[in-house]
Amino acid sequence: MKTLKNLVFACSAALAVGAFADAGNTLITFSTQHDTYADGTPVKDGEWYALCWSPNETFGGITADSKPAVAGDEIYLMAPLAKNGRCPTTVFQLDSKVAPTTGNYFVYMLDTRTASGDLAAAVDGKPVAASAQNKATANAASGDRTITVKTGTETVASAFTETAVPVGVGNPVIDKFEIVGTKARISVSGMHPALQYNVKAGATVAEIETLNDQPLQGDADGVTFEVDKDLGNFFKVVRQPLNKKAE
Repeated sequence: MKTLKNLVFACSAALAVGAFADAGNTLITFSTQHDTYADGTPVKDGEWYALCWSPNETFGGITADSKPAVAGDEIYLMAPLAKNGRCPTTVFQLDSKVAPTTGNYFVYMLDTRTASGDLAAAVDGKPVAASAQNKATANAASGDRTITVKTGTETVASAFTETAVPVGVGNPVIDKFEIVGTKARISVSGMHPALQYNVKAGATVAEIETLNDQPLQGDADGVTFEVDKDLGNFFKVVRQPLNKKAE
């Protein structure tokens, strides 16, 4: 990721960019009208948006720990911009020393809600956990660094996709399984804090489809699920599936 000292952003209902813009800088003005998560609920205040770039026509996506999923792609800025169910008018200013004049720029909306429902914490200017991503807009870079304007766009809930699994993350491992009263207690290790996990169950190995109703955030020290023992005879730990609104 490029150093953030080379990038400035500002939000305003009516922004006079000429007051601060270097003539050589690239300016990207962006806003949305109405944003929802994949499950159809309105975006929370403080949700994150990311300004990304790729030399290709398609950006390769974002990992759950807020990095480019494909080598050669860039994330120039992540910021908690959402307010009142939308992204207000925002001007991204990229220093002329680092702003590409070829390739394509993209703005992505993230879903950084954790298993508790709260937005993920931030470290070094980026959320530590992002479960889903949604491309809000895209535009080709400009060789003469003209202002790129994309305002009033609207994200589509069904367009959300899961973020990529961080590099080096393996499958979770069930370390211990026991029945305690009416509950099946399942202790799990091999988890990543940027991902949410849950338990699926079924009557047979071929029918492990029923999802537990309470996901947990991954923890490097492991977590323990307690699920209804009648959920099934066989259990499997999975990444929490993306809950998309029915169309």
